[in-house]
Amino acid sequence: MRNVRRIASGAVSTIVLGASTFTLSAITDPSPPTAEAAAPIPLAVAARWEMNESGGSTMRDSGPYSLHGDVGSAVQMDTVVDGATGYRFPRVAAPIEEPYEPERLATAPHDAQLNPGTSDYAIEFRYRTDRSFGNVVQKGQSTDADGMWKFEQANGRMLCLFRWPDPTNPSSTVQRGVRASADRATNDGRWHTIRCELRRDFGLILFIDGVEADRIAWDSDQPLPRITNDKVVSIGGKSNCNQRTVSCDYFDGDIDYVRIEKGAVASQPTPTAASTRFVPLTPTRIFDTRAGETAPGPKGVVSGGASIDVGVRGVGGVPDDAEAVAINLTAVGLEPGFVTAWPTGTARPLASNINLTRPGQVRASLVIVPVGADGRVSLYTLGSAHLLGDIAGYFLHQPDSARAGRIITQPPQRLFDTRPGAGPGPTGTVTADTAIDVDVLGRAGVPDAGVDAVVINLTATAARAPGFVTAWSGATARPTASSVNINGVGETVPNQIIVPIHPDGTIRLYTSTTTELLADVTGYVTDATASPAMTGLFVPLQPARLFDTRPDQPGPGPKGTVAAGTAITVGVGGVAGVAADAGGVVATITMIGTTPSYTTAWPTGARRPTTSIVNVDGPDTRANSGILALGTNGRLDLYSSGNAHLLADVTGYLLP
Repeated sequence: MRNVRRIASGAVSTIVLGASTFTLSAITDPSPPTAEAAAPIPLAVAARWEMNESGGSTMRDSGPYSLHGDVGSAVQMDTVVDGATGYRFPRVAAPIEEPYEPERLATAPHDAQLNPGTSDYAIEFRYRTDRSFGNVVQKGQSTDADGMWKFEQANGRMLCLFRWPDPTNPSSTVQRGVRASADRATNDGRWHTIRCELRRDFGLILFIDGVEADRIAWDSDQPLPRITNDKVVSIGGKSNCNQRTVSCDYFDGDIDYVRIEKGAVASQPTPTAASTRFVPLTPTRIFDTRAGETAPGPKGVVSGGASIDVGVRGVGGVPDDAEAVAINLTAVGLEPGFVTAWPTGTARPLASNINLTRPGQVRASLVIVPVGADGRVSLYTLGSAHLLGDIAGYFLHQPDSARAGRIITQPPQRLFDTRPGAGPGPTGTVTADTAIDVDVLGRAGVPDAGVDAVVINLTATAARAPGFVTAWSGATARPTASSVNINGVGETVPNQIIVPIHPDGTIRLYTSTTTELLADVTGYVTDATASPAMTGLFVPLQPARLFDTRPDQPGPGPKGTVAAGTAITVGVGGVAGVAADAGGVVATITMIGTTPSYTTAWPTGARRPTTSIVNVDGPDTRANSGILALGTNGRLDLYSSGNAHLLADVTGYLLP
């Protein structure tokens, strides 16, 4: 027997759109309660069209089936609006008297994977428009005998509609839809993410910007949807219509991406096939785009909206079989923007690693990214910038237990703080052009043996002038590398780093400017003397948005400003490719702050530590990588000392 759930509103409404009429029904049922809003569930990706190509006539599919599509000549490609690159679909000034114009559309070929069949199914896209009508994306037409689905905007309200043959009556069809209410209209000219899920054991659910907007449950005697048409996926209007008899309802606006998902809850990478171990390295500069610098890689300013590919295998001690790399990535910004790193040969993700908010800023962030095609990683910058990178280590395939290279996470603990009376370790301002040694083994949760490197969030604060800080084991001469970059007097700058430990149990920190230094331990890397286990092996993932509190942005998790002095809890296990039982996560945490404030991240269920992971000195957007332990039910808590929005992008997880 199917598990049938019903909507507890008691409402029945009929909507007429053009020649089609369908009913949204709801039957009162006090149990189970329906006040609790649903959350999106991840499914396996069948197709994803990033819609970020420039020129040409091909819409590339980054999904597993390479379902590349065609772009009509009237569609404007490579259009950038509010930081998003997508396609612009042209305005229709007046009714068209001739048959439909395919040049106004983008279409993807039919494939069985793009039909719901009898599987759970979801369609998601990000778009913006100020118009009140238009078919945004659909597969099939209302007259197709094998069913259809579509998204239509009428009066600014998004409708997700499914129609399929009625197996109990060959002459009729079943039609169900979910539609946003008037107060959830999305024709405000801002970006919105629309997602519609067909859940076999429940019904249809519409999400707008990650928040449930409408739902409808299957009736107990209703046949489940079975849509198996052989039509193209049409973006921007109907794929076959005649304006003389029926409106094509062309879409007018911008679309950032369209994604189709299918199947049960997305399976996670098999640990025995995807897990890796980490090999730390002394920091070495492996690329630098600034002219005159001796590091390899492409030279010259990376223009805003452009990307470069950088070779990482065979450079700086990275072997040819490395699965992923850890790079301290630095951006020297010429204008505001952000930087994203991802594996070459895959689609650029909705993610960022560094945020630049004014010209001239120099900011760094630890980037852990899978190695892509030809041993390279890709780097995109929204604003013109120079990019440079210092290798911190690499990851090798490790399908079974290991001694060395496991990253063991823990709740943050303060390792040292040079501010007088502020904490353990060496105290006193670190003067310009000097270095200090800090004891690590046996301190702040780090064992006194079996450890190769330490994972710390290193912070410089109360700096007297711009400069940089370099961290390394101290066993070699100071490398040409930087760990933290300071842009001005008094700035507080954090950066997550992985530092090899000297045989005597210390690390060394050099600063080019007079400043205070402090560090919080979030984990450590085991060495060859540790006991063998799989705990702490790393599973790299394609970068993906983990959560985003901004209501008008895509991404799961709680929505709305995080009020000063409060915390939010976000689900990590089972989200964005992270295994449900993951022990830790590697993610970039971004804070959009309005006043001098900070963010703390720690495992749910533990006490909030007196540490920070991101700091802003005023109105600013700042990111920092985190290698973080997960708590109760795979969740993470984040506290903000000031009003802020928080978001995170995941690049991998650690086995429990």
